[in-house]
Amino acid sequence: VTVNRDDNILTATGNVVIVRGIERLTADKVIYNQLTDKANAIGNVIYLTADGIEHRADEMVLDENFTHAIANPIISQFSDGTRFSANSADHRADIRTVFNRSRFFT
Repeated sequence: VTVNRDDNILTATGNVVIVRGIERLTADKVIYNQLTDKANAIGNVIYLTADGIEHRADEMVLDENFTHAIANPIISQFSDGTRFSANSADHRADIRTVFNRSRFFT
């Protein structure tokens, strides 16, 4: 972990794990901007939500509370084994999720 105090940027590399309640995000690298409260997760991103859905992405941007996430591209796997993929997704908790060029697999 490195901290740039001038820019208020924290960078964690390696097997990065962020836990918020029962939600969990893992990635190769996470860059957190303390001024904007946004984290940019890069490489092998896996986000496991409270309802058991696993989202995988090359890159994901999240706010501090994990209530807004943008992923490029994304593959989601539900507890019943079905999968959903999209070129990108913009998720706002309890409001809506917008998927671009999505596909559903059973």
